[in-house]
Amino acid sequence: KGLLAVYENGKLIGKITEVKKTFSHLLLVNDPNFNLSVFVGEFGSGLLKGNLTGAKILYIEEDEAIKKGDRIWVRAGPSSFPIEVGKVKNIRKGTNQLFCDITVELASEGAFFDKVFILK
Repeated sequence: KGLLAVYENGKLIGKITEVKKTFSHLLLVNDPNFNLSVFVGEFGSGLLKGNLTGAKILYIEEDEAIKKGDRIWVRAGPSSFPIEVGKVKNIRKGTNQLFCDITVELASEGAFFDKVFILK
């Protein structure tokens, strides 16, 4: 439970939420119940939250210098390689908002996959 799943080109598609004797449940990254701490660009970090049209990143303040097109990524473990999640699609900040409203273009958007790999 909690392990990340990627498809054959190494892009994130979800995480394991439940493990049974003969199968496991995979929660896809665009599911409204999906959330995961991610890195944005070189120095930013936030919480990726899925939604049916893609995903959003929550809890990034305006002064963190996030730009449109910045890559969004995660590591499965301390010694693992970066896993691509997507890139920043749009950034919006309202006048009375503490955090930016960041929409994400998921790397797995529109992808069809035959194989799923679970990263330990």
